[in-house]
Amino acid sequence: PDEYDGSSYVSLTYQWSYLPDAKVKFTFSKEGNRYDEIMLSNHKEVNIDPTETSTERPEYLSGYVVPSGYGSDSLAPVIMLDGVYYRVGVPVSELLKNGWKIVSGRLDVPCGNMENIWLEKDGQILNKVEIGNPDEKQVSAANCFIGHLEVDSADYGVAAFSLYGDVTIGTTEERLLEVLSNEFEVNEYGSTRKYSYTSRDGLEIGIYVNTELNRVERMYIEDWSW
Repeated sequence: PDEYDGSSYVSLTYQWSYLPDAKVKFTFSKEGNRYDEIMLSNHKEVNIDPTETSTERPEYLSGYVVPSGYGSDSLAPVIMLDGVYYRVGVPVSELLKNGWKIVSGRLDVPCGNMENIWLEKDGQILNKVEIGNPDEKQVSAANCFIGHLEVDSADYGVAAFSLYGDVTIGTTEERLLEVLSNEFEVNEYGSTRKYSYTSRDGLEIGIYVNTELNRVERMYIEDWSW
């Protein structure tokens, strides 16, 4: 290790030849006779112009597989949008290929950023779409993936968006309970009953029922596990 012996503290920094970007640093206080800090880092410097947008499709997007249906797992992050099945984590380009258009939001997304965009198709509006760019370069919104989708009955031009069991805006609570996994938690807020599920991998599903109207009024699904 690299050692630094100062007047008030000693630090030891460990690095490995087979992990050149990783390091572990221990800092020991002489006065308190204790460890004051343990720092772990795995930083890779990339010589990239942050204002330049790459036109290359990121490699990780090639791993996306189009689902043929919801499947047998009611907790899989699969949705149906305007009659087409998608798995959340879907590349934005998949929706553009099926006729959706980006009508609002940032068109160039810096590396490591998340942005909100609006999508439109034949009068249907998705105005709560969050996209992410985990790549090392700034890319176009089309070369990001969708990590969050949400629809609300109050939205203008609400899209044809369904979760497992064809649960959609307007579905009755009785129908919802027929297809809902028992792993969902239930919370009540006045006339709203929320059914929610969160997995260890970060998948989140939320379904809000208006108990006075007996209908689903809001839904979201989120998965940033790319």
